Amino acid sequence: MTQEVLARNNYVSALQKRSEEAFLNHNRLFAEKEKQLQSLRTRLDQLKFELENKEKEVNVAEANNDVLRNLYGELLEENQSLKS
Repeated sequence: MTQEVLARNNYVSALQKRSEEAFLNHNRLFAEKEKQLQSLRTRLDQLKFELENKEKEVNVAEANNDVLRNLYGELLEENQSLKS
């Protein structure tokens, strides 16, 4: 009977140790994943900022194109009127 008690105590101790190791491993993995998540959030913020800047550049370029297109149209009209 004493051997059974010792065997059970050893088994319980082994389970307890495995449980503690699993808990520590979980905490370590969780911390790593939190760090990765924060890094991804930072990168996402950077990409959003870059996208906003590119959208502004596109808007400016489109506005410039409109101005040039209008100017070109006016010059064509003026050229046509000079030819007449």
